[in-house]
Amino acid sequence: RARARESLVIGAVPDDVVEEWNGPPETVVCPCNGVTVGELRAAVDAGARSPDDLKRVTRCGMGWCQWRRCGAAAMRWLSGTLAVPVGRLPLPRVRPPLRPIPVSAFTEFAEGGGLSE
Repeated sequence: RARARESLVIGAVPDDVVEEWNGPPETVVCPCNGVTVGELRAAVDAGARSPDDLKRVTRCGMGWCQWRRCGAAAMRWLSGTLAVPVGRLPLPRVRPPLRPIPVSAFTEFAEGGGLSE
């Protein structure tokens, strides 16, 4: 868990507040889902106060990379916006897929059989 936090806050001292970012609202933070700074700002204005709140409201970090590409940027942005030290922000919860997919479904697809229902 400590390594996960460290990887999310690269370049930020855990007890420091990251300077608030005032760039253009159309800047994309989450390339997988196309979430912009403007959408993150709207979520915070509506009451989002944690990475999980941002995920629920904007789907930031819920794409194929699962927070690996946008996590550090979103955490740093949230720290600056809320004036909260990065190290005091909770890590987002990791959730398994809604429904498990059997490995056989992937092997059938890879062998040209397609996915079975």
